[in-house]
Order: sequence, then structure tokens, then C-alpha cells
Amino acid sequence: MKLTRRHKATKSRAVFSWSLCGFVPLCGDNLSSSPSSPPRLCRPSTRNAPVPDTTSLILIGAILFLATLARAALGFGDALIAMPLLALVVPMKLASPVVALASVLNAFLILVRDWKSLDIRQAKGLILIALCSVPFGAWLLQEGDDRLLKAILGTVVLGFGIWSLRNPAMPQLRSPWWNLPFGVTAGILGGAYNTAGPPLVIYATLKRWPPDVFRVILQAYFLPAGLMIIALHGYHGRLTNDVLKIFALTLPLIAVAFVAGRRFADRIPEEKFRRAVYVVLLFLGGLLISSAVARSGE
Repeated sequence: MKLTRRHKATKSRAVFSWSLCGFVPLCGDNLSSSPSSPPRLCRPSTRNAPVPDTTSLILIGAILFLATLARAALGFGDALIAMPLLALVVPMKLASPVVALASVLNAFLILVRDWKSLDIRQAKGLILIALCSVPFGAWLLQEGDDRLLKAILGTVVLGFGIWSLRNPAMPQLRSPWWNLPFGVTAGILGGAYNTAGPPLVIYATLKRWPPDVFRVILQAYFLPAGLMIIALHGYHGRLTNDVLKIFALTLPLIAVAFVAGRRFADRIPEEKFRRAVYVVLLFLGGLLISSAVARSGE
């Protein structure tokens, strides 16, 4: 049987055929004139998305520089700054693994520098619960709607900024049961958007840990959680060559920002720097929510 003109037009693209399971993709380039050679099922494409253009790469580098500056000075905040901004430049599924790689590097450097202040016994329950919740966050990123992800991330960032600026007087956490809600929330947000910081920072603040202990204990979660998140990104196919190229290109900026951040922290009062970051987060959270609402109306 000869192929008609219409059949020839389907070459090099997927067509669909009805089966017991519904519509399934068939590879058009496997159509042949022989009835004994039926078209086979298409496999999902594993090709990488195009590398961002030069302007986007410059913006990504500037964003990661600012985020690392905050992380080196405060011990957290890199993902809170980077994710909302990167989501405006590149897709969330590209931004998330890049931020995860940068976060792991920052956590490792801070732990190496301040390991003498680490007492893991103070937060081992919280860290274990949060780590167990990371896969649920990664699943949410894989299956969720990009607009919904932006709206959730914007709400988290905005809420955290408002809470931090108001600095409400709240009682000290003493019961170990508080590890469960804070740990689960941190793990899910970390696995999905690399933004485990807000619940962990609120928890640490309510525990009234001193600043040096506060910083290094956060890294005790960020490092293993970040490694787990990177592994999950690889499992879901998001740790692509383009992601690694972007990270490699921005690595010098990350290194410079880390050194500058540590020196900046010694010269600028920490409280003033924190409040400046929180004000910026308010604008970023509102901008991200507005972007998600605008896209939902299209």
C-alpha cells in the first residue's frame, strides 16, 4: 500500500492513535509503505531546552551573585532571592536545579568555615523530618502547574517578608512536636522551589538560637537536603547539560559573591542588612504573584 500525501506529511512528527488506554503518541517517521511494519510508540523527548541567550545569562549571573551575597552574610536567603527573580527570566524547571547547585556549594563553604559552632543535637529531629519531606516537594514541582508554582512561591516570599518586618513577639518553642509542621513545610518547599528557608528561619528564631549557631545549623540541613534535591532533579531529567553549563558559567560570580558577603557581614550591621532583604522580598513576592495572576488570565 502506497503512502498518500497526507501520510507523508506526518513524517518526522508524532501522530496519535486510539488505544484501550486512550490517545497514545505514534512516531510519524516510522510510518512505512509496508503494512507489516506498524508505527511504534514515541518515547518522550529527552533533548535539552535551548540555552538562554546572552542577556538572560547576564541576568542569571547577576541574580545568583546577589543571592549568594545574602547567603554568605546571613546564612540563608539565596533561594528566596534567586527563585522569584529567575522565575521571571527562565522556566521554573530550569531555575530550580541551578539554584540547588549554588545552594549546596554555599552550604558546604559555610560549614567548612564555621563548623566549630555546629551542634547537630539541637535540630536533628527537625532536619530528619525535613529531609524525609523533600521528595514530596520534588514530585509537586514535576506534576504541578507552573503558574500555580509561581503563585505559591510568591505567597511564601511575601508572607515571610511581612512576618520578618513586623518581628512579632512570639513565645519560645520548647516542645519537640513543633519539629513536625516546620520540618514537613521546609522539606516540601525545599524539594519543590529550593525555599526551605522561611519555615527553618522562623523555627530558629522561635528557638532563640544565637546568630552563630543559627547560621551553621541551617547549613546542616541545607547541605544534605540540597544533595538530595540535586539527585531528584537528575532523576526527573532536569539536571541537563544546559543547567550544568549555566552553573559553570556563573561559578566565578558565586565565588566572588561569597567572599564579598562574608566581608560585608563584618562591616554592615546585620539587622539593617536583614531588613533591607525583607523589603526587597516584599516587592519580589508581590511581583511574582502578579505575574502568575496575569498569566492565568491569558
